[in-house]
Amino acid sequence: MQENDQQGLSSISHSRSIEEMAEFWDSHDTADYWDQFEEVEIRVTMKPRHRVVIEEEIYAGVVEESRHRGIQPETLINLWVAERLHDLRSKLQPEVGGRRASESMEKQLAEKSEVYSTE
Repeated sequence: MQENDQQGLSSISHSRSIEEMAEFWDSHDTADYWDQFEEVEIRVTMKPRHRVVIEEEIYAGVVEESRHRGIQPETLINLWVAERLHDLRSKLQPEVGGRRASESMEKQLAEKSEVYSTE
């Protein structure tokens, strides 16, 4: 949608705010204005995502907690994992000395992390 710079209005709805524009499109059909739209190209860059399998009972608890907090279960899981990693890293004191320090931290994290098995 192209904005009219002279009047500060939306070119189709002549709205001055997002709220006014939303009200307009709630009561109008885009098909009636199709000839006024312009084709645009956008580039969407997404960060890679990874799947993790979670036991059904655990996920049910996450869903319940996420509803209570008003966020998506995936968001809550990401927050919890990030907090846990931050806590683990802040408790560990890596050795001084470049690569050896990072190897030492990884080893400490592996030793201190709780292992979960479905067996």
